[in-house]
Amino acid sequence: MEPPGEAMVRRTVPLGGAGVMPAEPAADFSDRISALPWSSPRRIGLLLLQVGSAAALATVPLPIAACNICLGVAAVGALMCRPPLLRLPGFAWGLAFSTWIAVSVLTTVLSNAHPDPIHGYGLMYTWMALYLGMVAFADRRVLGYAVVGFIVIITASCLLACLQFVIGFDITKAPLRIDPTKPRFADGQGFQGLRLTQGFLMCVALLCLQAPLPLPRLMPRWARVAATLASGVALVLSRARLAYIGAVVGIFTWLAMRGRRSLLRASVVGLLVGGALLLAMWSIQPAKFHAMLRGDDQRWSIWRTSAAIIEAHPLVGSGGPEAYKDLYREYYPRVVPDLPNGFDDGASPHAHNSFLSIAAEHGLPALALYLALLWSLAWWAFRRRGQGRERARLASALIASAIAAGMFENLAGHSTPAYALFLGLAVAFSVRDEPGAPGIQREHQATVPG
Repeated sequence: MEPPGEAMVRRTVPLGGAGVMPAEPAADFSDRISALPWSSPRRIGLLLLQVGSAAALATVPLPIAACNICLGVAAVGALMCRPPLLRLPGFAWGLAFSTWIAVSVLTTVLSNAHPDPIHGYGLMYTWMALYLGMVAFADRRVLGYAVVGFIVIITASCLLACLQFVIGFDITKAPLRIDPTKPRFADGQGFQGLRLTQGFLMCVALLCLQAPLPLPRLMPRWARVAATLASGVALVLSRARLAYIGAVVGIFTWLAMRGRRSLLRASVVGLLVGGALLLAMWSIQPAKFHAMLRGDDQRWSIWRTSAAIIEAHPLVGSGGPEAYKDLYREYYPRVVPDLPNGFDDGASPHAHNSFLSIAAEHGLPALALYLALLWSLAWWAFRRRGQGRERARLASALIASAIAAGMFENLAGHSTPAYALFLGLAVAFSVRDEPGAPGIQREHQATVPG
């Protein structure tokens, strides 16, 4: 016997049309479980999932431990309420991706070629933040409170970055990392230890804040505008070139998704934003700017060495980041004999490219599965753009931004930027178009027996 409310299934009935179209699985599940009494374990589990996911979105700009704890709470809630994750777009690809990484690690461990089998495997679980968030944010109230927390922390991160930039920055002085004895007007990384991570976080924030996000009535509308400006300022102060590229590509995609007539506008805005970011980089660090133009940042050497590792280990890769370092030390002198190794320990920490890093550490099948996951999400959003144009725009912009920025850094393999991407996508898939938006099919909800 099902608990009260379990046998009621929500359906979406298009106005003026015949037939019944099933509702989206996350929203359908959230509505059914929310109708259960509070004594039900599944209702308690849904609450834990919602609280954990909302807190994870709010705390993603903070050090990684906070986000890990919050998503741990959400995962416990998911085990209790049993959401239909396999019905969500791309979840099966994510499971296959994690499985292949496990195969890669196990293979190298059994062959005694892996020095540290428990370090650096955020790839295996960070994508789950998307699906937990999709279920949690199906409730608009939960999404609204999560956005409030996100806006507050983003603004605080920008203020901290400004103080670090003006007063002085020291990475060892956690948590604020402010040191007046250090050079001024050099660094501003907020709560993050890496400027590349801070830059991509602000890129994701800047894109998400363009969407019609729900806000509680007590939250003033200007707070969203302030957070948008704050994320833009923090993006500039991060001095992260990859984030600049990601922001330009993301903004272009977001504007271009409005239709063919918007392509020219998107191109002009993209060029203006790109030019402004390059000018900011030149004014803050002219030496590094000129080195970038000359290509003197060693990335070509790293990419060539990583490609050689992939060629030698195409199926399971090195088996992990530590094993990758060992292979890098072995392959670099053979692949790039004419250039000195620029790392003190002789090893690059990763391939400085999301896709090369995945392939080098876990093989080409892992890369194919990761790309299939991203493609399934983008295609699902694009295919349903008639019922959610803003959802399709934001999801496409985030994925395009991550791909572009990931060409120059291993964003997929670092847990914080990976969380930022997948939590941002959870927000995107929960966004609804404003009433009366053009091209949106009007719908109403009806509850019918299952």
